[in-house]
Amino acid sequence: AAAKLLDGVAERPAARAPVVCVRFGGLTAAASELPAFLFSICCQLAAAYDAPPPALAEASQLPRRWGEWLSLATEARPLLLLLDGVDAHLGDGTAALRWLPLPQPPPSVRLVLTCDDKALASLPPLAAGCVRPLPPLHRSDAMRALRSRLASAGRRLQPSQTAAASIKNNP
Repeated sequence: AAAKLLDGVAERPAARAPVVCVRFGGLTAAASELPAFLFSICCQLAAAYDAPPPALAEASQLPRRWGEWLSLATEARPLLLLLDGVDAHLGDGTAALRWLPLPQPPPSVRLVLTCDDKALASLPPLAAGCVRPLPPLHRSDAMRALRSRLASAGRRLQPSQTAAASIKNNP
């Protein structure tokens, strides 16, 4: 499946590796606010492509202007942009997803999104085969991933946190 996502990106002769940008929407307050979310992405892209970053004062304009940073991707150095939880930016309605470069991202950009069914229905029509439904992550798999991630940082859940996570994630 991963090979299909990189189809066309990995096959190109590249002077340097593709830029991979991964963001998880809604995990923090900053990742739940669209201007801050996009500001973070644009800063990473500016650094990767040796371009000036956006000014912090421009953050509120990024939902309309962030295509400028996506256009930094080239055939020689494409971009793989993985955005998890884009529905976290739904706000008051599905119009909040208009910032996504759809139905056609720039030619050197491969875009992988995750969202709920409501957000998916609000997106512009996509080409056949572009949508791959995924089942929800099972609670035990989510807890294992969380514990692993925390362990890699030398941290762990306290018993009360584990109990709270089990209650909140009860299927």
